[in-house]
Amino acid sequence: NRAAVRSTVSNQPSGLLLSPRVPSVGMSKRGDYCYTFVYWSFFFAAGFAAEATAACGGNREPRLGQWSAAPFFASHYRFPSTFRRRTMLKRLRSAHPILFCILAEVLLLGTLFVTDLFFSVVLLFAGVDFTTMDTYLYSTLQELAGAAVMVLVLKKTGRAGILFRRGSGFFNGLLVGMYPLVLIGYSFFASLMFQRPENTPLLPLGRILTFLLSMMMVGVAEEFAFRGVIAQTLLEHYGTSRGGIWKACIVSGLLFGAAHLTNILGSAPFGVLMQCLFAAALGTLFAAIYFRTGNIWVTVFLHGMMDISSMLIGGLYGTTTLAESVSGYDLSMLYSVALYLIPMAFLLRKKKLPEVQLYWGGCVKK
Repeated sequence: NRAAVRSTVSNQPSGLLLSPRVPSVGMSKRGDYCYTFVYWSFFFAAGFAAEATAACGGNREPRLGQWSAAPFFASHYRFPSTFRRRTMLKRLRSAHPILFCILAEVLLLGTLFVTDLFFSVVLLFAGVDFTTMDTYLYSTLQELAGAAVMVLVLKKTGRAGILFRRGSGFFNGLLVGMYPLVLIGYSFFASLMFQRPENTPLLPLGRILTFLLSMMMVGVAEEFAFRGVIAQTLLEHYGTSRGGIWKACIVSGLLFGAAHLTNILGSAPFGVLMQCLFAAALGTLFAAIYFRTGNIWVTVFLHGMMDISSMLIGGLYGTTTLAESVSGYDLSMLYSVALYLIPMAFLLRKKKLPEVQLYWGGCVKK
């Protein structure tokens, strides 16, 4: 009976393997990977079971204490608030930040894939002609779903406040990001002056507006994920020392570059490889700007405008698709790696590091 089980739990020495104490994260550092894996597996299952029970309309939570197997379960006769999905994400983020960042990237890509599949099925049953469909509007809905999921992750991990953080201010932040802003302006000028197709009319205004909206939504979704969730997590993990800031920038940039491997499904492999390399370098630059400004909307704007400038002719005239643009990337794209890494090193020079510590020192572990 329950009284006997509770008595067993209360009389059990705390040093036993089946102690009701929650195992510490440090156990994995001592090599006890199996026990840590079992614990986290139960932790995920318990959190989702509690959420499912609450979602069914009842206040009754699973009574694991009535099981006769282990005092560990008996000690959690009713699920406390620590066995909730929100706290689970916080603990995973704190205990295994690299794993958390990888899972966040997979979650974003999975959301885009599932959204694509869902809308494809809906449009197929609706009898929509895919050859005449506005693909940029379709992409906007995908990116909107990805951004919503990333906002949910930020909220569940207690970091939604970064969406409202002013930092250095938006316009002052653009001064910090002046280098990519100049590149964007040059790209706009070169595209409009030298790459416009002859005897090809502009697309209808509606198509152009959905193109602009789609590219900006790419910036929103990817910046929420790779700077708001991933770079922020890595900075809190590595700290605001010079080495910690550089590690956070480089690792987040590598994850950003790796995310573009998904383009291999529709573009030439070599072009995708070149895109991944310069995207990784660009990701490190955006992380440096984010850390220096303390304002995520600066990088959202820069990211969206850079995507618009890179696809400007295709978006205005409909002559080039994204897959065709990626397939056209060659070895000359390697120059962009240096173009992005050099200003990143300049932004993170030693005398500017106190600005990063000013904006982020309060949320970084000592």
